[in-house]
Amino acid sequence: MNITLKDAVDGFRKQWNWMADETLRQKRKVEKEEYFDTQGIDERDRPILCCYLCEYTHSLKKYNPDMVVCNNCPINWGGKIGNCCSKDVRDDDKGLYEEWEKTNDDYEEAARLAREIANLPLKIKYMNDYENEQN
Repeated sequence: MNITLKDAVDGFRKQWNWMADETLRQKRKVEKEEYFDTQGIDERDRPILCCYLCEYTHSLKKYNPDMVVCNNCPINWGGKIGNCCSKDVRDDDKGLYEEWEKTNDDYEEAARLAREIANLPLKIKYMNDYENEQN
């Protein structure tokens, strides 16, 4: 799958907003894979880890084989490490995505975190590229 930064960010935001909406509507935590199921996207055509940002970042690795993929996610996840799984220490499982993963029975918290994830800002180093792709 070839994906631009704009397509990755826009797809990511659309997916996570949909997940927040559906979680509240269905009164249960809706998983990432369900978004692709409802869109009729075959498993072979889904992005890596069902994440548009992971797909985009992995595509950059072909140009820089030594790159640490998760640390180059275009979204600012916060914290010192700043990726979806780790917040302040590598593999601390305190990133927002990991926090969302832990919300199994609390659908309202799952929806709140999904909405927060959908609206996370871009990292500064990606802002110009994203804006240039919009034009």
